[in-house]
Amino acid sequence: MIYTVVMVSYNRDTKLKESISNLLTTSFDELVIVDNNSRQETRDILNDMSQKDNRVTIIQLNENKGASHGFYTGLKYVENKYEASVTTFLDDDACFEQDFLDELKKNIALCEQKYAFITPRVINKNGVRLTMNRPMTIIPNTIAKMYRYLMRRRTFGDNNEPVEAASFIGLTILNSTRMNKSELIPVDYFIYYDDLTFSYRLTKYHGGLGFYYDDMVVIHDIEGGTREYDTFRLSYLLSNSIKFSKEVGDTLRIYPLFIHCFHFLKCVKKFNLMVFIKSVLRKR
Repeated sequence: MIYTVVMVSYNRDTKLKESISNLLTTSFDELVIVDNNSRQETRDILNDMSQKDNRVTIIQLNENKGASHGFYTGLKYVENKYEASVTTFLDDDACFEQDFLDELKKNIALCEQKYAFITPRVINKNGVRLTMNRPMTIIPNTIAKMYRYLMRRRTFGDNNEPVEAASFIGLTILNSTRMNKSELIPVDYFIYYDDLTFSYRLTKYHGGLGFYYDDMVVIHDIEGGTREYDTFRLSYLLSNSIKFSKEVGDTLRIYPLFIHCFHFLKCVKKFNLMVFIKSVLRKR
């Protein structure tokens, strides 16, 4: 079996170099990096890394169409090159060690037989579990599920268990000629909820859930489990939460209402109410 990694990069320097260097110590077969029209410093790092190791393939885009389009482009390349392969998705500040691949090789058959995807435990460099990268054991598309989601969302992925959707960080799928799964990636999302939507679509196509493996670990080099949002990012987060709710059959829009309220209160608390207002009004 061919083991590939698809990474999307954009204007990252030190963390990008560290992530690639760490990955190159493992036994994957090909690392496909899709660069979203980064500045020259980032391009130089990518070119240098590809010259040092022929397992690194760089796809240079002339326009930044977002992470979702980048992952689509990378997976499409893999699908066209290999009849069968395993693909793990990563951001440009994330990596895994050889133990991850060893566990993956032991469990990939289960993915083929029963589950739509595999998702790992995601920690930062200090070993802290990242809430932002926890899988969704429950998709809150009803009032009852919303209640269960709120009660359990910080414990999702504490045990090996089936999940309904997952982050792109470490998300792993099995590719075959039966279907090009790249077509399930929502390229119009740019950022946020593209991963949850893609993984949810995988379960619908496969007819089974994904699976969380606690023994598979990915390191995501950020300080905490949440990010501060500017108007640009928050506008996509809010609007794409509505798209996601439509995707999963949330007819009452319960989940995006929660997301909007959560970030409204967060902005009020930090005296950034104008950020929230501009995000809601921003045209995309």
